Amino acid sequence: MKKNHLLTILSAVAVILSSTPAKADLVLGADFTRSHFSYENGAENYLESNYNSIGPVIGISISGFSLEGYYKTYSDSNKNDNDSKIKTYGADFVLRLPTNEYIDFVGSVGYAKYEFEGNFDSLTKEKLDCHGPRFGLGMQINLNSHIGLRAMYHYTSINEGIDYFDSINELTAGIRLSF
Repeated sequence: MKKNHLLTILSAVAVILSSTPAKADLVLGADFTRSHFSYENGAENYLESNYNSIGPVIGISISGFSLEGYYKTYSDSNKNDNDSKIKTYGADFVLRLPTNEYIDFVGSVGYAKYEFEGNFDSLTKEKLDCHGPRFGLGMQINLNSHIGLRAMYHYTSINEGIDYFDSINELTAGIRLSF
């Protein structure tokens, strides 16, 4: 339920700020993500190491700084026929540094939460979650002042929650629309 609250709050703030004359823009987008999990304690027997997903992004942007929230789901069956489902959501503070009118360098700092459902230590399904800080670097190609194509690398360090994971590496490619 907390993810619903996060997306509702981000949506309300985006609508309020996008209607003010302070040049705040509403940002909507979508990302394709390829995630790679660094395992500890033999979790590779229970989960795949790579997951693909597509998820929405919503946020606000003011003068090159933005706050963006995201939500993604993954599901797969690994080589041992263990089904797994993963949900991730969080928020990133994003800084865009323009090099010219078409290309921006992009950096981000945020926080991510991952929720796992699968057969981990027994034959019954378990639900586990973990969270940690998330850092990203990438580039954005601006097709015009309202449409951008973004590619980024994200690293999430798992600090609390599941002992199975050390870190999560993600490559994202997506689109951003600014209003």
